[in-house]
Amino acid sequence: MQIPRSILAACAAFLAPVAAQSTVVINELSYDDNTTDDLEFVELFNGGTGPVDISGWSIQLFDQRSATTPYTVYTVPGGTTLASGGFYVIGSGLVPNVNLAVGFSDLFENDMEVVELRDGASNVVDAVCYEVNKQLFPISAARRAQVGEGLWGNFVSVEPTDSSWSRLRDGRDTNNNGRDFRYVSSTPGTTNNWPSLQPYLETFDQYTPGTAAPNYGQSFKPVTVIDPTQPSAPVFVNPIPASPQGGNAVICWDEVGGGNAGMLVSEVSTNTVLECYAYFDANPEPVGEYETWSIGIQGSVPAFYNTPDPGGRFSGFVANGCTGVSLTYQCTDQGGVLYLIDHNDGGWGPSAVTSATVIASIPLQAGVNDGWQRLRLQAGSGFAEAFFGGTFGQTDGVRMAGRIAPGGEGGLYIGYREFLVTNSTANPPILDFVLLRPGQPDITFSGATTPNTVGRPAIGASGMPTLGNATFTVSTANCVPASPTLFLFGFLPQVPPLNLELIGAQPGSRSYVVSTVSLAIGANASGVASLPLALPNTPVFAGGQLLVQAFNVDAGLAFFVPIAQTELMTLTLGL
Repeated sequence: MQIPRSILAACAAFLAPVAAQSTVVINELSYDDNTTDDLEFVELFNGGTGPVDISGWSIQLFDQRSATTPYTVYTVPGGTTLASGGFYVIGSGLVPNVNLAVGFSDLFENDMEVVELRDGASNVVDAVCYEVNKQLFPISAARRAQVGEGLWGNFVSVEPTDSSWSRLRDGRDTNNNGRDFRYVSSTPGTTNNWPSLQPYLETFDQYTPGTAAPNYGQSFKPVTVIDPTQPSAPVFVNPIPASPQGGNAVICWDEVGGGNAGMLVSEVSTNTVLECYAYFDANPEPVGEYETWSIGIQGSVPAFYNTPDPGGRFSGFVANGCTGVSLTYQCTDQGGVLYLIDHNDGGWGPSAVTSATVIASIPLQAGVNDGWQRLRLQAGSGFAEAFFGGTFGQTDGVRMAGRIAPGGEGGLYIGYREFLVTNSTANPPILDFVLLRPGQPDITFSGATTPNTVGRPAIGASGMPTLGNATFTVSTANCVPASPTLFLFGFLPQVPPLNLELIGAQPGSRSYVVSTVSLAIGANASGVASLPLALPNTPVFAGGQLLVQAFNVDAGLAFFVPIAQTELMTLTLGL
């Protein structure tokens, strides 16, 4: 059945432009250290504009012994006021800046536990649930409203450098622990708001091999400067060629074995571009052995970097706990694979509420595409893309890209873990010429879809909307093959959305964009309608937004206006 042009015209005409709680939170937490558990603490922060009387407030601890009755309660004494912007530390008497000493060691459980902040009337003010990967007890719906996914990965603070779970910024609370906290250098009684180091460009050539790279926190061993062409045991044992940049590099490795983590101690960001040279060894590991490492942005890495399982080979490996977006390399007895992963809130596997998603992968082969390779990773609010190989500063090489869960904010991190019989054969992450800068182009999605007779139309783009990209394309998949698709473009959202049910479209049909231009494109035999959209090389447009929505016309729909819609895609233009 052919759709009459009159219906298409009516659709386009109708879619044309139309006029248009408490301020105190648990701010930082350290509940386990690698010696005698004598530096444990909880830090409170008042992000409000006035003082808060916290007399009689308490920290209440729950674990698998009872999810409803606290096994320990630490109570704030009377006459205690927390000033606006002030900190209050409850913990070991050995913790710097402690306000209320409640002992000297073993103040918290080291496994899954709920830490609740309650006011004097025992109302829950804030909560943190940690090491949720262990699933020692269920999290109630009421607690989910405070903690979200919880903190998924395993934690330890390694003396003397000391790290903690810290809110990304003082007082930042979205009631989602996985998105609100990161593993970073400990700051009890002082701000979590680190100065921004972006744009950050480091060649490491000015530092002495064997020393810790500046500006990085750590778990077990520091991110360490090396001369990659020279062995320097125990920090580095297997020489490799110099990177294309030459000179020194850095390594993130604990020569004793197990896992290790490092993080750039800097202000967090939401839209980020990371580039670096990374060394890959794709020679297969002995049977039963493996190595995994990640470099990620907009998130965090827990202390142990428990092995992720992007390839689905390791049943029960669910304790990784990374958040944000990463390039993760795993080498097993079957060789190496590089993955682009959206870690979301940190969960992994079927027991997670919001599990990690593997967006794409690239197999690596020894002597073919391993060795030094340029990596580029950019993530925004709803989309990420990565390039393996290619030219530094360019969007070339092998591309991986896809949608990511919204809400990502965090820092640059590195993680490594191995299971090797002989640890001296390890090939941990070695990086050089690390560039981290704010991104500007972005893609976000909102609104709902409606179905056609083959699925639900899905709108997307060929990459980040960078000004000057002459090959930029928007497209809609899951269309009926050979059917027309109407693209609407505009600069303003339709508020409220335009109800298309009023002209005979199916239930749920809405237009989300104030359309200034509409174009009809035929879908190909695979059900994809693509529309080239060359972006001008005009810097004045940077930061501007272009909104796009598409409607697939499907004669098989039993409605007067037989259309199925995509979400609204918002393109933020950038350089």
